[in-house]
Amino acid sequence: WPGEYLSWLYPMLADWPKTWNVDSWLTVTPTPTNDRQWPDYVKEIISLVGEGYVADLDHTVSSSEAWAKLAGRPFPPVSLHDNSTVHIHRQIADWATPEGLPSLQPAFTNVDPGPLHTAEWGYNVISTDRRNLYLHMLENPRGKTGLPTKGEFNVNPLAASRVRGVVWMNENRPLKFTGRDDGLSIDLTGVKKDAADTIIRIELKQPLPENAVPRLAPFKKTARSGGKQIPGNLAWQKPGKLLSLDGKHGLVPSSEVYFASLAVDGDPNSFAVAAGQFAWTLEIDLGEAQTASRVRILFAKGYPTDYAIAISADGKAWTEVHRGVGTPNGRYEHTFTPMQVRYVRALSYKPNGRGQKGGQMCVAELEVYEK
Repeated sequence: WPGEYLSWLYPMLADWPKTWNVDSWLTVTPTPTNDRQWPDYVKEIISLVGEGYVADLDHTVSSSEAWAKLAGRPFPPVSLHDNSTVHIHRQIADWATPEGLPSLQPAFTNVDPGPLHTAEWGYNVISTDRRNLYLHMLENPRGKTGLPTKGEFNVNPLAASRVRGVVWMNENRPLKFTGRDDGLSIDLTGVKKDAADTIIRIELKQPLPENAVPRLAPFKKTARSGGKQIPGNLAWQKPGKLLSLDGKHGLVPSSEVYFASLAVDGDPNSFAVAAGQFAWTLEIDLGEAQTASRVRILFAKGYPTDYAIAISADGKAWTEVHRGVGTPNGRYEHTFTPMQVRYVRALSYKPNGRGQKGGQMCVAELEVYEK
């Protein structure tokens, strides 16, 4: 995965992360034509969600001459009613909220990638309260084949004893199910292929525990190009977090790409920076307590005008070993009496608001050494 391991921030069954935000409008192409209609955009949105992305539905208002001719609308558009984006959004909304039936939106909002095995038919996701599994049976350019042709459909691994009911959401019709081997067998008799996405909801008796099913492939650290390991650097490619200044809660990366790992990747041209708060903390976990006596930090163009370096052996008791002022692209080395260190924090007290000198602390590299 190209993203960051954020299970502490986005809990889910599998050891792989939600990654960055993707504009689903542009991944299909900006404007619809006779070859690209509303089901194509629905499929792309669902596919992105199923693959762990945050699918951006806030599409740019745009139109095309090809669509205008197809729809019999003026081009350039003279009102929003003549705009292809608005037209497609209206069709997507009509699909997601079918008249006289419950909304389909819970199947693809506030969900995480699901615990079931990867399958050709589509994607599985789980609600954030872990009470519902959603099976999205669709066709897409990634090789998904959609609704199976067989009347019996097996879901693995999920014990039937955990299931309260199964519903074909597009028609709000309950489906019969039985237990089979280590999974669930669903009777798809009468289920029809939807123009965009055939959705099956599996309602659970209790929230699904983290250890209810075997994990998928174990998390593997993504090798990052452009960086190199400096001999003796204890922090190289160690896990990190973007935290509030007081360290009590996590923050997401700025622009959803400037992850904590970019501060320990050995590449001075990349950097980590948090979103949501100007004052923030970078925390690096060395994995175990080790003897350390020196911390080196490199800032990018964004820098702190008041920052501190703090260390801890257990993540509870912290010792501040430096408090000072940074500069753009500044490199600083801070030494202290050798002690046992597992956690290292860079705390940016200022800037703490918009328009202040320094902009916001951007940590290009944080290194820790025994000597």
